[in-house]
Amino acid sequence: MGALLKVILITVLIFWFFKILIREFFPFLLKKYVDKTLENFQQQTKDFSFNEQAQKRKEGEVTIENKAPNRGKSDNVREGDYVEYEEVKD
Repeated sequence: MGALLKVILITVLIFWFFKILIREFFPFLLKKYVDKTLENFQQQTKDFSFNEQAQKRKEGEVTIENKAPNRGKSDNVREGDYVEYEEVKD
């Protein structure tokens, strides 16, 4: 009977220890993770040059920026050749 009581007591103490450990350190770890994620997000958005372009333009000025690659056809490329064929009957 004494061994069973000892095992139950040790199990309760271990659960109690983990409960306190999680209660004290989980918020710290979560805050550290959120701060690091926020820092990475800020570094990524710092490189975005939208604000710089907006400051260069005057109010009311309209600009059209074409970022699509030029898909013009070159003279050498042909779309395809017409191939004559005959149907073969079995």
